[in-house]
Amino acid sequence: MAALRQLFQTSDADHLPVLRAMSAHMRAQPGCLQAEDFRSIEFDAHLTHLELWESPAAWDAAWSSLRRSDLGSEAVAVWQAVEAPFQLGHPASPRETGQDGLELYRHALFDFADGGWEAIDPADRASSIRWPAWSAVRIVIQAKSDPTADIGPRLKGAAAARAEVGCRQFEHFRSLDHAENTVVIELWADPQIFDLHWMNRLITRRASGVGPFSAATFEASRFEFYNACRYILRAGVFTPETPGLRAATLAY
Repeated sequence: MAALRQLFQTSDADHLPVLRAMSAHMRAQPGCLQAEDFRSIEFDAHLTHLELWESPAAWDAAWSSLRRSDLGSEAVAVWQAVEAPFQLGHPASPRETGQDGLELYRHALFDFADGGWEAIDPADRASSIRWPAWSAVRIVIQAKSDPTADIGPRLKGAAAARAEVGCRQFEHFRSLDHAENTVVIELWADPQIFDLHWMNRLITRRASGVGPFSAATFEASRFEFYNACRYILRAGVFTPETPGLRAATLAY
């Protein structure tokens, strides 16, 4: 049975105590593979909360446990605080890049192959079908790095990516509990935009005389690719959020 990935982002630093308490609660639940909080290296108020569950059933049980706890109402309040129209932050304090909100996915790890990215777990995919890509492209890349090392080149690369057409987020985060753990969160407007970004990287690398990427280049990192979708909580059930439901800066 497939694992379940949860990604929650907020640009409200006041949410941090609740997220830390929620991580501690979730780590104590059966089937929790990860419950960890990260702070942006570039934008101090940006926080990322990651969870990974061994199965949807484990997530259901943990979610039920959280709702029954004293923390339940606080967690719900934090989740709902970043629903539309505030996924880009509040007009008085807009998010620097990316979007706030809760995202839930069937966990999907990818390997580098033939110049692109290919999902692991072929047993779960029909060899005669290729499902269409749609929506924005959400990318989660986890790795380890020396917290004292110079990250200037990486931050320069992130800024360059954010300047590309269709890049909605390219941001580095570091774990608050284990400083060696890092995560890069990316969001691209659509699959073709991401293809253009990736092809340009390959062309630039070739023009500089460096050899092509290989699987060994990325073996120290774990790549996850998703069709981006935010979720809202209604009557105890997480359901996909309707895009453009309402605006934060327009009051008709």
